[in-house]
Amino acid sequence: MASNGSTHIYAGAGHWVSGGTRHPGGLFRRAPGDGEWQALRAGLPEHVEARALAVHPREPGVMEQALTKHSATRHIPLTA
Repeated sequence: MASNGSTHIYAGAGHWVSGGTRHPGGLFRRAPGDGEWQALRAGLPEHVEARALAVHPREPGVMEQALTKHSATRHIPLTA
């Protein structure tokens, strides 16, 4: 749970193809009970694949994201 009391489920994904359609990877979130995933793109490179996610050990309102596009780690505020 983020410091503001909100709760979300986060997922990272690589690019995939289904039925001949290419789907982008990236970082996604949704509220529990909500059927829709929201793509999070602010502050991220275009066409990124999110392969590893972790909550920052000293700042629970920040998530660490390992990216494959630039082999970098980004700090993503969970309240965004």
